[in-house]
Amino acid sequence: ALAPRAARLADEADAQQRESLRLLAIALAVACVLGALTALRADRTLRPLAVLRDRARAVAGGDLAAATVPQRDDEIGDLAREFERMVRSVAARDAQLREANTEIRAAERHLEQVVSSLRAAVLVVRGDRTVESANAAALRWEEQPGLEGVTVDATRLGAAPLVRDAVAAALQDGETRALDAVPVGDRALDVSVAPFVLGEDGARGALLVADDVTERERARGRLLQAERL
Repeated sequence: ALAPRAARLADEADAQQRESLRLLAIALAVACVLGALTALRADRTLRPLAVLRDRARAVAGGDLAAATVPQRDDEIGDLAREFERMVRSVAARDAQLREANTEIRAAERHLEQVVSSLRAAVLVVRGDRTVESANAAALRWEEQPGLEGVTVDATRLGAAPLVRDAVAAALQDGETRALDAVPVGDRALDVSVAPFVLGEDGARGALLVADDVTERERARGRLLQAERL
């Protein structure tokens, strides 16, 4: 009686074991499928973030060209569209700045040409009384190939006491002075000295403009002599 019962129990145990193995295999299969679906969904969700990260790096490197925006109706899609709108705005502002810079450079070149063609000598003096720049007329007057870095007092124009005092007044007090017929060597010069802002830092300088009026003064002297006679 025990042998048949034991055989039956063994058969039931084998059946339960097989059923357990079958259920375990089904559970593993379902877990694998769910894992694969989760991985696919995660990849689909995170791939735009990687694209957005690469796009941000490219923009940081100066690439402001238009890019394709992922067509997604979620927060990642909204973030990508907002980022591209920001990039377009930066690109437009960059283009405006480049255009403005080109115009400024053209204006500076034009101004340099105008100053270079002036008959009057023009000197820009720094706060330490050294020459920042000089036009061609000033170089001809000083008979020097260049004056940058030279102390204005060491120039023929700045050696005149009246001019030296006017430069000091412009640098220290922001005062403008106009001097008529200042004797400089054997010449007479009308000299104007005014405060001048140097560079973007707003450093104080002075602008010195000198016009040779020797012939005018000689003609005036001849006229006065004729009137006396």
